[in-house]
Amino acid sequence: MDCFLVSRGVKTLAVRMERHNSNGLAIAKHLEAHPKVKKVIYPGLASHPRHELAKKQQSGFGGMISFEVGSLEAAKQVLNHTKLCSLAESLGGVESMISLPALMTHASIPPEIQAQIGITQGLIRLSVGIEDVEDLIADLDAAGVTWTTVPPLGDGPQSLAAHAEYLEWATAEVMPAVGRIHVQSARSSTD
Repeated sequence: MDCFLVSRGVKTLAVRMERHNSNGLAIAKHLEAHPKVKKVIYPGLASHPRHELAKKQQSGFGGMISFEVGSLEAAKQVLNHTKLCSLAESLGGVESMISLPALMTHASIPPEIQAQIGITQGLIRLSVGIEDVEDLIADLDAAGVTWTTVPPLGDGPQSLAAHAEYLEWATAEVMPAVGRIHVQSARSSTD
């Protein structure tokens, strides 16, 4: 049976890899432009230190992306709010998977060693799948609403207007997302 599945899977490998490559590059570029993302590590980006070497050696850059969001709390929020990316330590399937290396794959490594090898508390690893890239970007952006902070409430009508605008946005965007999380959690616990 395993040989049959391998034989069947090999037939679509090239098409799947093309989608991994195109999705990975599109998402890496999107994350690099995101104001809350501190750093993106992806060989397809010109900002990667080995970009030129990768261009010479590879026909595509794949779907593995690491990105830094600045803190453990921000990283947990992203992981808790993605809908299309499954939380997983095993990466590389056709579906998108996301992990927090500091608490998952590299948890057994002492923090000082993690820091030496670039594993920070805010580092997220994303294995981009073959889903629709716009859906994946929208999912990451929706998870990104949790990175937004409440504007400070200062004096004057402009500050009040900004605060009111934020509250309107949070009520419309954040609260429905939180509701979906609770519904999914309840469903998971009854399965």
